[in-house]
Amino acid sequence: MGHFIRLLTPSKAIPSIAELQEALIDLGYDSVTFAVEETGEDDTDAWAFLRVYGDGGVPICDVTRDELGKGDIVAEELNDFRDELKDAKPKNAARWVKERLGEVKAIYALQILIAAPDEEDEEDEAAEANIPNVLLALFQGYLGGVIQGDGEGFSNEDGALVISQFAEDDQG
Repeated sequence: MGHFIRLLTPSKAIPSIAELQEALIDLGYDSVTFAVEETGEDDTDAWAFLRVYGDGGVPICDVTRDELGKGDIVAEELNDFRDELKDAKPKNAARWVKERLGEVKAIYALQILIAAPDEEDEEDEAAEANIPNVLLALFQGYLGGVIQGDGEGFSNEDGALVISQFAEDDQG
């Protein structure tokens, strides 16, 4: 199924593929390419799905953009997150995350397709494995919002983990 990290954003703006490509090139990721599925809307920059490829056409991650009010997926995910936060501690952090969830207009879900590199792997492979995090940071910088990682938790806009979602048996 794969590991997911998500940006839960209060913005309906859509970063263009050209903006993403330019930002990645500026950061030294000039071999990254995209396969785009457009939304069919009049806006030529609107997209709903990206497959991100690294050097040699290796798939790195899939990015799905879902907007609140266009299908039920965003509302369902937000309700699932609210349910998970009912028993989360610290309570003030859970309350803060719930307030942010009330502002969400879109979710950018990144499914990681590339395995984390071993220590012996080449520097290029390690850099490609970091691309999902780089993309997520670009999205967050452009759109604002809270980051949620499966089995990790919720992080604020400064990157600080505010709620952990580790499996109970992992908490000790």
